[in-house]
Amino acid sequence: MALGTNLEANLGMTFGESEIGLAALAFTALVFFLGGYVKGAVGFALPLVAVTGSATVLPAQVAVAVLILPVVVTNVWQAARQGVGPMLDTGRRFWAMNLVLVVVLWFSAGLLPEIDERTFFAFLGVMTGAFALIQLAGWRPSLPRAAEWPVSFGVGALAGFFGGLSGIWGPPVVLFLTALAMPKQEQIRATGLAFASGALVMVPAHAATGVFNLGIAPLSAAMLVPTIAGMWLGVRTQDRLDQDLFRRATLIVLTIAALNLLRRALF
Repeated sequence: MALGTNLEANLGMTFGESEIGLAALAFTALVFFLGGYVKGAVGFALPLVAVTGSATVLPAQVAVAVLILPVVVTNVWQAARQGVGPMLDTGRRFWAMNLVLVVVLWFSAGLLPEIDERTFFAFLGVMTGAFALIQLAGWRPSLPRAAEWPVSFGVGALAGFFGGLSGIWGPPVVLFLTALAMPKQEQIRATGLAFASGALVMVPAHAATGVFNLGIAPLSAAMLVPTIAGMWLGVRTQDRLDQDLFRRATLIVLTIAALNLLRRALF
């Protein structure tokens, strides 16, 4: 069954007197809190944690829609945290990647209502698992500054395609920025800017497809509370964490979540 043909029923399950009720909402809030904490601590992974986690109790299309407002607000905050001037400098450096990302995301978002849930779970599970396993294996790509410009177009296209279909466009961006060996704060700022650019386009793109609408917007807005609380705590504890250990633990959790998504796709 195509996701788009069952949107109203899905939303009714989310808010109605059904088995997907308060327990699912509480679990979703916990997942968004954890996603916000991880993002505050390491600078990324809110969509990876939030969508893979909430999709275990919410319909796939609803899981993507709920993510939209939290990802907009937290990434604008992350991009501008060191000030508007540094954010604009980073924007000038990576404008090509971000432009391609938002254009491709706009068009690929139109495909989401046509994908059945099993295909969605398989796509999301493979993408999340591959990214987590690459990171756990310790592979660190290296890219000379001279190659940054041409490669940025491909990264933007790949990230935009993933983002429109699943709400997750971080893996290609994170791998690309890591390969440039940027200073930590600049990489976090560039990551936030790329995520914010895509998130701002997700609002009108998925409003046009019907995925994000007046029925789902209140739940997306409600998830701002646990997300921001988690991110605030993550930022405050960032310097006291063993970053490598915490990052590896997060990736292991994502690998388990990816395997569960693949299970749902196959059985």
